[in-house]
Amino acid sequence: MTDFVPNAEVATGISEIWINDAKYLMSLELVSGSDWYVGAVVNEELAFLDFSRLIKKTLAFTAVLIVIITFVLFAVIRHLFKPVGELREALKNVASGEADLTHRLRTDTDKEFAELGHYFNQFVANLHSQILASKDLSILVKNHATLTQSAAHETEQNVNKQMDELNALATAIEQMTTAAEETAKSTLEAAQSASDVESNVLHGVDIVRETESNIQRLSGNIHLVSTQSDKLVESTKSIGSILEEINEIANQTNLLALNATIEAARAGEAGRGFAVVADHVRLLSLKTQEATKEIHAKSEQLLLTTSSISDAIGVSERNVKGAVNSARSATDLLSVVQQNIENISVCTGQIATAAEEQCNVSGEVSRNTQQISKLSQQVTEQAEETNHYMDIQIAEIDKQQSILERFKL
Repeated sequence: MTDFVPNAEVATGISEIWINDAKYLMSLELVSGSDWYVGAVVNEELAFLDFSRLIKKTLAFTAVLIVIITFVLFAVIRHLFKPVGELREALKNVASGEADLTHRLRTDTDKEFAELGHYFNQFVANLHSQILASKDLSILVKNHATLTQSAAHETEQNVNKQMDELNALATAIEQMTTAAEETAKSTLEAAQSASDVESNVLHGVDIVRETESNIQRLSGNIHLVSTQSDKLVESTKSIGSILEEINEIANQTNLLALNATIEAARAGEAGRGFAVVADHVRLLSLKTQEATKEIHAKSEQLLLTTSSISDAIGVSERNVKGAVNSARSATDLLSVVQQNIENISVCTGQIATAAEEQCNVSGEVSRNTQQISKLSQQVTEQAEETNHYMDIQIAEIDKQQSILERFKL
C-alpha cells in the first residue's frame, strides 16, 4: 500500500489521501484472520458532486424562503410591536432630553402590551414620586447641611475664642504659680526672720529680766540709802539742836563772864586776876558763839544738802520702782510678742504649705489647661474638617439637585 500511495497511513475507516495533487477518499477494512486489507479509493470531487449540487439548491431555496419569511415576520412584528416602539420612545424620553416623567403609555391595546404599558406607567409614576421625594429630601438635606456647616463654623469660632481664653488662663495660672512660688519663698524667708526675731526676743526677755533683777537690787540699795539719808537728816537736825544748846550755854557763859568782870572791877586790885580770867572766859564764850554760829550755818547747809539728797533719793527710788514696773511690763510685752511671733511662725508655715500646695494645684491646673487646649485644637481641626466635608456635601447636593432638575415633573 505504501508502495502504491507514498506517505499513506494504513488504518481502517475513511481517510484522505493525495494522489498527483488530487484529493481522494480512501476506505480500508481489515480481512479477518489475515494481514490483508480490502479498500476503495475515489476522487473526493466526484464523490461529492451530487451532494454539492443538492446543497446549493437547498441553500438557494432556503435563502428565498428566509427573505419571504423575513418580510412577513417584519410586517407582523411591526404591527405587533408598535406599542413596543411607543414604549421605546417613552423610555428614550425618560432617559434623555427633558427626562419627561409626565408622559404615559396608552393601555387600550392588546392585553400583553396593555399590561406592559400599565406597569410602565406605574413604574414612571413611582419614579416620578421617588424623584419628587428625592428632590424634596435633597433640599432638606442641603438645608440641614447648611445649618451643620454654620454650626461647625460657629463651633470653630467658639473653640478659637475658647483657645484664646485658655491661653490667657494658662498665662494667668503661670503668673499665679510664679507669684505663689515667690510667696512661698518670701514666706519661708519671713518664717526664718520670725524665728530669728523670736530668738532675739527670747534673748531680750532674758536681758530685760536680768535688768529687772538689777533694778530691783538697785531699788533695794536706793531704799537703804534713802533710809540712811533720812537718818542723816535727823542727825543733822539733832546737831542743830545741840548747837542751839551750845550757843545758849555760850551766851550764859558770856553773861556770867561779863558779870564776873564787873564784879572783879568792883573788887579792885583783888579782883584783877579774876577779871583777866573772866575776860578770857568771855572771849572764849564769844569764839564759841561764833564757832557755834558757823557750825550752825554749816549744819543748815548740810541739812539742806541732805534734804536735797534725800529728795533725790526718793525720786530715784520712785523712778527705780517705775523702772521695775516698766521692766515687768516690757517682760510681759516681750512674752506677748514672743507668743505673737510663734503664731506668726505657725501662720507663715501654714502659708508656705498652702503656697506650695497652691503651686502644685496651679501646676496641675496648668497641665489640665494645656490638655484642654490640645483637645480644643483637635476640636478646631475636626470642625475645619467637618466644614470642608460639608462644603463637599453641599456641592454634591447641588449636583444632585441639578440632575433632578433635568426631570420634567
